[in-house]
Amino acid sequence: GSNVISKIPFFKREFPFKIDNFSNRISIPNERINSNSTHDPPVLQEKIFHFTKESIAKLKSKANVEMNTTKISSLQAVLAHVWQSVIRCRNLDHNEETTFEVPIDMRKRLNPPLPEGFFGNAIYPATLTVKTGKLLEHGGFEWAALQINEMIASHDHEKFKCIYETWMKDPEITKLGDLPSNYFMLHNSPRFNYNKYDFGWGKPIAQRGGMSNMLEGKIDVSPGLEEGSMIFEISLSPNTIQALEEHKMFVGVE
Repeated sequence: GSNVISKIPFFKREFPFKIDNFSNRISIPNERINSNSTHDPPVLQEKIFHFTKESIAKLKSKANVEMNTTKISSLQAVLAHVWQSVIRCRNLDHNEETTFEVPIDMRKRLNPPLPEGFFGNAIYPATLTVKTGKLLEHGGFEWAALQINEMIASHDHEKFKCIYETWMKDPEITKLGDLPSNYFMLHNSPRFNYNKYDFGWGKPIAQRGGMSNMLEGKIDVSPGLEEGSMIFEISLSPNTIQALEEHKMFVGVE
């Protein structure tokens, strides 16, 4: 333990945007809260995939070279590789849509940025939706990596302000049953390295999301024990998991 707080938490809740007719009370219609709809969870299987530091570097380099840029990050490259591989394994009609959700930290994207010790939720689930044919027709994952990169980069102060203005005029609560098919969501980040923490039982050997957190298309990412590596914990249908394990273009870069 420590007697010194290394980062002082910031508890104030001033709204970061100047919005006309803003009220601290947001009215959500009862029919959007009290829904009788049910969600029957599908049969899912969870699989752990380990990407080495070397394989990640190859994916990142290939994505940036092919797209003639230097902006695509390691995580964006691997996410695109996973996304495209799963869609390819599902053999979908090319007119079907697929969506990838990436949580974006707003803290440093606002103007002015939120204090470093901001003690609250400043995450926005940004989404990118494309036709499956568009995702596959480019041959490689590089195009998808660039789309993810540009989607994340587009979320600046003005975009967040517009998003919240729109939501407060017409509040919507998303339920699991409302999510479309071929929906993927990123959880966690390799930036959060829990491997270094010891709560008295020794250092962790792995991070896992757990059965209660399984959702189809949910991707938990954590840093591997080897520096620079990543662990992908993916929840999909058993058939998709089997196809992914047999997909040479996917497992060949692990």
